[in-house]
Amino acid sequence: MTEEVERFYPTIGVKSAVQLGQKLLSRLLENETQEDLEILHELVYKVDIMRYVEFKEFIKTEVYESCKNLLANDYLSCTSGYFMDFVSQCLLMEYYYFGKKNSEEIRSVIDSLSEIKNLKKSPIHCLGVYLLEKALDIQYDGDVLLNWSSNFKYLKKNPTYSQKFFDLTIQNFHSIYDIYENKENLMDYLLKYALDRNILRKTVIGLSNNAYLVSTRGSTFVPLLIKCLLKLYGEQFSDKDDSEPASKKTKRTSDSEAVNPIAETILKIANSAPDNISEILKKTSKNGEFRCHVDNNTSKSIVSFVDVFDKIFSVFCLTDDYLNVFASLLISMKSLPESVCMRVVQYLSKMLFSFSTPFANEYLVKLIFNSLVYLPDFAGKFSTQNAYVFGEFVANVMVTKTHIKEYANAEKYLKYLSDYIKTAKKNHLDGDITKIDIITIVAFSKVFHAMNLKRHIGEEYFEDLKNLFISFASVVNNIMQHIPTTNDQEIKTLKKLEKFATLFNVVSRIKYNLKEINMEGEVFDDKIVSQVYKISSKCLSDNYFHELIVATFDISLIFTESFNFLFYAHHSLNKPFQVLKWKFLCTIVKNNESLMNKVLEANFTNNEALQELLENLKPYSLDELDLTSIFKVIGCIASKRKVSFVPVVPYLMNAVVSISPSLENIISSLTMIKTVIENVKTEKGSLNIVFPTTILLLSTINYNDFKKKEPKFIVDSLNLLVSVLRSMLKSDNKHITTQASLISGIIGNLVKFISEVRYLPSYNVNPTDILHSEHYIALAIKSLKLKKDVYKKLSPYTLSVALGHSRKLTLPYMYLLALCDKKGIDLVSTKIPLANKQRFKIIYQQFAKYRISVG
Repeated sequence: MTEEVERFYPTIGVKSAVQLGQKLLSRLLENETQEDLEILHELVYKVDIMRYVEFKEFIKTEVYESCKNLLANDYLSCTSGYFMDFVSQCLLMEYYYFGKKNSEEIRSVIDSLSEIKNLKKSPIHCLGVYLLEKALDIQYDGDVLLNWSSNFKYLKKNPTYSQKFFDLTIQNFHSIYDIYENKENLMDYLLKYALDRNILRKTVIGLSNNAYLVSTRGSTFVPLLIKCLLKLYGEQFSDKDDSEPASKKTKRTSDSEAVNPIAETILKIANSAPDNISEILKKTSKNGEFRCHVDNNTSKSIVSFVDVFDKIFSVFCLTDDYLNVFASLLISMKSLPESVCMRVVQYLSKMLFSFSTPFANEYLVKLIFNSLVYLPDFAGKFSTQNAYVFGEFVANVMVTKTHIKEYANAEKYLKYLSDYIKTAKKNHLDGDITKIDIITIVAFSKVFHAMNLKRHIGEEYFEDLKNLFISFASVVNNIMQHIPTTNDQEIKTLKKLEKFATLFNVVSRIKYNLKEINMEGEVFDDKIVSQVYKISSKCLSDNYFHELIVATFDISLIFTESFNFLFYAHHSLNKPFQVLKWKFLCTIVKNNESLMNKVLEANFTNNEALQELLENLKPYSLDELDLTSIFKVIGCIASKRKVSFVPVVPYLMNAVVSISPSLENIISSLTMIKTVIENVKTEKGSLNIVFPTTILLLSTINYNDFKKKEPKFIVDSLNLLVSVLRSMLKSDNKHITTQASLISGIIGNLVKFISEVRYLPSYNVNPTDILHSEHYIALAIKSLKLKKDVYKKLSPYTLSVALGHSRKLTLPYMYLLALCDKKGIDLVSTKIPLANKQRFKIIYQQFAKYRISVG
């Protein structure tokens, strides 16, 4: 069913609906086709059957009789399954809509269906009967579902029937959750089916967005969902090609049976109570087969699981223990390609910093080093940049919420550094840096920094701790002696420099720690520090990297670590570091926008210097700097410091209109403009410059360009557009009145786009993600009542533009209708296209009822 066809259903009349329904019914009884089933399904669900009495009777008579006849002949009849859904929903709507007056009719339907032998064999019909029984008796125990799961194995005989069963079960999962005993088996089936159809993400999001399941039954539902997801995730690593469901997996006891150790471990973790996971990790850390096992699982399904866990993060309780999720995802990295590993690292990092419990289980850390980091095949799959990121992650595992400042807590981790040092002293004669070196050194440099070595001075164990740190510093010193002294800007040389750049920050940490324990000038060669400073200064100088290098090689790590080292040198070594130059700041936000936070630290730059920086922007021609980078710099300054943008408003607005009008550039410009409006909101002269440009930008957006964008970009952009519009409407600037026609068009198009994103599946946006935008655009429309009468006069035209795909009264439509007088309503109802007339009629009727009920 295409979106273009679907949108016309609300306009169909009652006679046409019955005739179309009868024609489709006749065709389906002759020859079942998926297309006819979908068309009839859309017709039943889109037509208002409570108002179309004849169509309702058609469902309760002709469709109902056909449902019974088909069920009697074939318990897996997909057509009969669809018909059962139509009949049950029709009866339930009538039951609740008219005050439970048709209870006898429902009982008659249940009794009639119960006489059919095939009823208990058809999961869809059992579900339909259950829903009807539940409506009549809220205490119904669900005996019709008693042997429900025993028929799941037959579903694969009819894929169309399976799909309908899946859709209906997901839709009503909250209803059967409390009474159905074999929940785990059902959840396993649903998730496996969703994975096979590539809709796992959508399915899990739908379940986790169910308020009843999460809020009322969250203590049991969320652990069940996680358990079943982990079991299914573990199966993706199994070497066996079987279709055995996760619920049937048993403990492997045969040594002769080949089992993937990663799959086995994840399945054990999934099936274990939280208190037993440490024991599983302990046994796994001693498993030689697991320790040596490395393969490359390229299954696309793995990526979907990472997305799924990310999407259900909101249902996790921040005080609960999710070591099962953390350990399973971490262990799975042994088999994952580099790109997926980094997705996992990103997610696990979010877990580390969000939850109140630490994840640095003693045996988990042992697995990290002995089964991951110290395996050349594992570490070797990372690029230099990603090895650095993984090293930071390993450090965060050890230092986050672990009280590592106490030596007793750090000692169990430091033994892995001792193991590394024993081998590292022999391996760096040629100056090569391995990925194992990068990960280990980066990780333990943060551990020593977090421990605060100074606080341990005087303790009996301090000499051992100091000697270990000195050995660590010596290893880094030996490696850094081979740092390149020249840069010919060949790719090979840059790759080598990049490896050394991963240790620039380590050098600064080591120097800091040596000073803390009164060993400044010892162990670590000062010539190395000078050389790092020299190289960092060059790498950050204007135009040091020629354009071809920038185009073919990612210099972001070299740039970032050079910046961090110069920042350290400025504060600790009293070295000069001038950053407030526009070309340099543009380069910063291109390579690592987070570095701007350091630039804007109060003890590094003051407001007077930033104000001077803004003044220095005006002499630059518009083609001399990267304008999108300037916009980002302005946004960073606005979010961190209070300086006036008034002097540069004309320059910025000229930059906005001169940039290429792509959707990304418009969004980037509006992001900056939003901060400017907030900054100059009391300056009428500046607002007179900003508002026309803003209105022009908002008017030029082609909303069709969003169709190929990622859901997150769409949601973030919608929030931005609504926020900018509200910021303007809060002002009494003259342009709010003089440009009222354009602003009305902007509002209409925004409301229409929000409606399309919410109701059209092609955007792939979760409807709940745009509730924020819908709410605040409604408040913006409501504020128009306080403006001049011009907006009331324009409201019919705004409303006619705004009619999108909504079939119910939403807040934006309610406030738009409230702006219209009777003449305006008449104008809208006569001038809008045919496709929107019935939709408008339904919305207006709902509005009229609302207005009567609230006065």
